Amino acid sequence: MRVLDHLNLSGVEFTQTTSMPAEEQFWQQFDGYYQLTEQSMRKELPRFITDPSNLAKVQALLQEGSDAASALPAEETRQIA
Repeated sequence: MRVLDHLNLSGVEFTQTTSMPAEEQFWQQFDGYYQLTEQSMRKELPRFITDPSNLAKVQALLQEGSDAASALPAEETRQIA
């Protein structure tokens, strides 16, 4: 895969012998390759989210813990004619 080669991620391996989707396999290996942890990403939040009001909202959701997703609006799927 030329894109992965260009990004120096040619070592990412996908297996068909697991029920884990390929996207999840990729991100799991990506996080390991770049040594990304939740703690390091929380530290870098100001670089990801530049709008101060959005940053405050995200930090409030993170402080709520594992129930933070329930505070988000419900998503719905609509079929377009």
